[in-house]
Amino acid sequence: MNELVQLFGRHWSDAEVEAAIWKLAGDAAAEGRLLVDLTEVMLDRETPLSLLDPSDPPILPDLLPSTLERDDQSIESPREHANEEPSPVGSEVLPGPTFDASTVERDEERERFYRNLAAITAVLAGEPRRQVAKQYQMHPFALARLEQRVQQFGQRACVPYATYHRDRALHPELQQLIRKLYTQPIRPTVMAISEDIQLKQLAEELSEREHQQIPTPPYHQIWHFLKEISGESSIMDARSGLKHLPHEHTSPTSFVLSIASPALICQVDEHTMDLLVVTLDGIVITRRVHAAVLICVKTATILGAVLALDSLKEEDYMRLVNKSGTNFGAPREFRCGKIP
Repeated sequence: MNELVQLFGRHWSDAEVEAAIWKLAGDAAAEGRLLVDLTEVMLDRETPLSLLDPSDPPILPDLLPSTLERDDQSIESPREHANEEPSPVGSEVLPGPTFDASTVERDEERERFYRNLAAITAVLAGEPRRQVAKQYQMHPFALARLEQRVQQFGQRACVPYATYHRDRALHPELQQLIRKLYTQPIRPTVMAISEDIQLKQLAEELSEREHQQIPTPPYHQIWHFLKEISGESSIMDARSGLKHLPHEHTSPTSFVLSIASPALICQVDEHTMDLLVVTLDGIVITRRVHAAVLICVKTATILGAVLALDSLKEEDYMRLVNKSGTNFGAPREFRCGKIP
């Protein structure tokens, strides 16, 4: 490995050369052409690597046994099993799904997770609950409640506030109306939403329908609700102020298939024409002519073309866009590239 890195290191980085060599060694081992016993040798940068000639038969791995051999010493009588004490509950895995503590961002919550997990493991192992609660500085009732939630949710219950959920006090229909008002094109403020007459009318309608008093949500309640939903992608797109919202890709494998509609994305190519151009009046143009073509990326349709006696300027491109807009609708996104 070191020799190859020194040999090819002038053209590529050491990491790229090493990755290519390990890829070659892995493919050779899968084909049975790597002359290294991986059961006895650990590969590193100092291990000599040798490959088998492609014309020679490959080295096949050892065959798996056709039957399972049973060790007589491992066979124990039922009496011996009856005399053994049952294993404690703490030696088994905690009930429910496991949890990866590395996903917890705050150090304080991670430490509390490990503390709760250790306390629950000790309780399930058979230790007294009051003694465990005193050892880990927890209330016995809180430890008992945590034990019930671990039985229900698994280790995730040991994470602070991870399994607790409380519905909003705001009525669902009022939430829907506030969301609708907040995503309007005029982008109203929180005060404008709280003073909207539609909220008062909907609250009165809900009070008559459900036979209970449902008040109009105050400013602070609307502010907290909008703060919670402001991070949603649909809300961010609606509040971005863009005239045309971006379309989502419909195909993860093809860029062309991901284009939602024709003429949504267009390509502008500029070329020079070394041809003899004569006008309708019979005048021969001796200068080099420049041409620009606007093409739909999805359908490869030519939407428009313009000619100019000099390098294309802004007015030439605007003339091209206006000409193509009358034929196929105004394109929304352009990709410009020049070919001399």
